[in-house]
Amino acid sequence: MRDIKFRAWINNSKKFEAIEFIGAGQKTFPVYTKVNKYWFPMQGVLEQYTGLKDVNGVEIYEGDVVHYLGDERDFYEVKFGEFGVPNIESEEYVDNSVGFYLVVTGQLKNVAPFNMTIPLNKHYANSYKVIGNIHEQPELLEEK
Repeated sequence: MRDIKFRAWINNSKKFEAIEFIGAGQKTFPVYTKVNKYWFPMQGVLEQYTGLKDVNGVEIYEGDVVHYLGDERDFYEVKFGEFGVPNIESEEYVDNSVGFYLVVTGQLKNVAPFNMTIPLNKHYANSYKVIGNIHEQPELLEEK
């Protein structure tokens, strides 16, 4: 069984904060942390831990940007939700699934079959390195 953990990107302070508990909401909700014995609500973007670690043992979270070690042009954003499961040979989506997946960014964004979603699992996690996240390094999502 994997650890259930979250982190929160706090919009006002532009940094990640430890989470004590989470309020109700959609994708942006109040995240509570303790400051001097008082609960303090902050608006944050909640991101879930995938339960996987990269090649260096770094925890991989939703919103991270990872680099495929086999090709320096390969950068992927880690996402959670429904995604298409591709057949690489036919370059078509053959099914849908829900979970953590990778979406290519940068140079290979428009190059088939590299632009297809990739399910994130232990096999793939061992081939990737976390190089940043979409909040602190948004330039990693840009095409160069």
